[in-house]
Amino acid sequence: MTKIEQVIEALKALPEPRREEVADMLLDLMETIDPSPGDDDLTPEELAEAEHRRVSFVAGDSGRIDVLLARLK
Repeated sequence: MTKIEQVIEALKALPEPRREEVADMLLDLMETIDPSPGDDDLTPEELAEAEHRRVSFVAGDSGRIDVLLARLK
């Protein structure tokens, strides 16, 4: 018996509400692993812009935030 078959058999033994809960978790996991195309996917232009920003990102001076926080107190 394969692992998938073992999982299916174990799921069949669970009460229906618990099976639904596990199914929701598995669907969420699958979406994380292999997101399906949807409305929230970036266009090629948006992907290029995001990559450009990632590559050209320069971290700010961490001391400046300390000064700002001190001024806000």
